[in-house]
Amino acid sequence: MEVLHEITNLVLSPPEEDKYTAIRTRAPFRLPGSENKDTSFRDRTGREETITTTTRN
Repeated sequence: MEVLHEITNLVLSPPEEDKYTAIRTRAPFRLPGSENKDTSFRDRTGREETITTTTRN
């Protein structure tokens, strides 16, 4: 699999919940055979962050 964008932070769900993976990137991307949902929020410093949650099919 080719990753086209730099991943700045990767958070894996616990093994017993091996369904979702949250990936924080500098640009949106899509993994084959998956659906993405973006969630934006502001951290404690006021900087806006977006987390893309990928559901594996």
